[in-house]
Amino acid sequence: MNATVTPPIFTPAIFEGHSRVTVAMTTADPTCEDGFSFGRVGFDPSHNLATLAEWMGGDPALIAQQRTYVHGQSQPLTRTVFEPGWQPDETNPNLSCDSIVTQQPGIILVCSRKDAPSSLVYSETAGSPIIGIAMSGWKTLAMGNLDDFYAALSVLGADLSQTLVWITDGVCRHQLPQTCLDELRARYAFTDEYVFGPHEEDGVSKASLDLNALTRRIHLEAGVPESNINSAEELVCNQHTTDHEGHPLFYSARRDGASCPSNGAAMMIKA
Repeated sequence: MNATVTPPIFTPAIFEGHSRVTVAMTTADPTCEDGFSFGRVGFDPSHNLATLAEWMGGDPALIAQQRTYVHGQSQPLTRTVFEPGWQPDETNPNLSCDSIVTQQPGIILVCSRKDAPSSLVYSETAGSPIIGIAMSGWKTLAMGNLDDFYAALSVLGADLSQTLVWITDGVCRHQLPQTCLDELRARYAFTDEYVFGPHEEDGVSKASLDLNALTRRIHLEAGVPESNINSAEELVCNQHTTDHEGHPLFYSARRDGASCPSNGAAMMIKA
């Protein structure tokens, strides 16, 4: 990644040099009480989102922000494919979906997250490129979110050999009860390759899952070339990664509490 700027935004190295897409990710800002957050309890992120849009060279009126709520759902929430002339709903600008994808230039796809990683995807096509953001929480993975995400990319004509994936920061050891792991095992036979444990906690058998590495494996199994995904060494734990002065580089609910600011990521096809 390149050096951070003010506001604390950087472009993942894998997207640098691709002139048709703009990608931005945030880092924690130790100088600001709220940080450059995309959302937190009692905090209005609209100013930060507008600043992000300006930094990306986009229109703040064309921000599509993903908000995911999967508990109680039996399948991934429908992703949104944006059409020409799309405008966000002013009364409810957040999108309830587990992944978002578009071929429309100028629309800024945004996601916010605390500990689960997201996947930022860019695919060249003969016409307009395709961009997308997919959540990779354990529940969304168990429900098949990435499988459905790739099905949506296929419908739009994505060529996986020309597809780039950046897996954002996420917690490297995600503690889950065995029942949750069983849901993942039912979908992905290789889940146990990324499990550590189990151990007993409050009378419940739990294990730790490397959610970042599992997400990477799913992208590889989908057919994305390994050279087109950030390497295993580049996967970042938001809970433990610090700068050279020991300041956390990312927010983490597990480290800082559930009301901490959110990390953010955004993508836009240039008009």
